[in-house]
Amino acid sequence: MEFFALPPTDGAMRQFVTIDADYCFKIPNNMSMEEASFLEPLSVGLHACRKANIGIGNKVLVLGAGPVGLITMMIAKATNATMALITDIRDHRLEIAKEVGADETVNVSGLSAQDAVEIIVEKLGEAPDVVIECCGVQSSIELAIKAVKDGGKVILVALGAEYVNVPILEVVAKEINLHGVIKYSNTWPAAIEMIRSGKIKLDKLTLAHYKLDEAVEAFKYAQKGEVIKVFIDCGS
Repeated sequence: MEFFALPPTDGAMRQFVTIDADYCFKIPNNMSMEEASFLEPLSVGLHACRKANIGIGNKVLVLGAGPVGLITMMIAKATNATMALITDIRDHRLEIAKEVGADETVNVSGLSAQDAVEIIVEKLGEAPDVVIECCGVQSSIELAIKAVKDGGKVILVALGAEYVNVPILEVVAKEINLHGVIKYSNTWPAAIEMIRSGKIKLDKLTLAHYKLDEAVEAFKYAQKGEVIKVFIDCGS
C-alpha cells in the first residue's frame, strides 16, 4: 500500500492521475471541491477517534489545532465525547477551534508540561480519558503522557522525529494505553457521509486558494501558518 505524498511516493499535484477504481470514491453532487479537500484529514481524524474508542461521557484532549487536530476534535464531539479541549501555540487557531465546537482551549506557548497539565485538568474538571496528539514534537508527546488519566489512552497521530525521549516510567506507572495510528483504514465512506449529512461542518475552517501553477507560492504561504488549509486547484 502506498500513499501519495508519503515518502518515497510523490504527491498528486497534477491534472490527471491514474488510480485503481477500487480505491476511488464518488463525491456527492452537493459536496464542493473545497469540502472534498478535507476528506483526507477527516479520514485521519476518524481513524484516530475509532482507535481511541471514545465512550459516552469521555473527556478528550487534542494537542495541536492544525487541520487534523481541529477536525479530530470535531469528530470527537460529533460522536461521544462529553467535553473536548484543544491546545496550540497560536491564538488565532484556538479562536477557530472555539468556533467549530471546542469546549475549552489552552495556549501552551511558554508553559511547562506540569503547568499545562494543571490548566487542562482545571478546565476539564478532571484528567482527560483520551489524549490525541496531533503535533509530533517531543514536548507535546510528553504533555500527552503527563495529562492523561491513569489507565487512559494516548493516540499518536502526527509524524515527527524518528526518536524522541518520553517519560516511559510514567507510561508504565499510570498504565497508559499508548497507540500509534498511521493515515487511515476503511474510513472514506464514513468521512464522505459526515460531510454530506452535515454532521461535520467545515465552513469555518479557513482556506487560501491557489492555482496549480502557483503551487510553490502556496507552499510558502502555508508555512506561515496563517490559515488552516491551503487549497490548490489542480484543474486550473
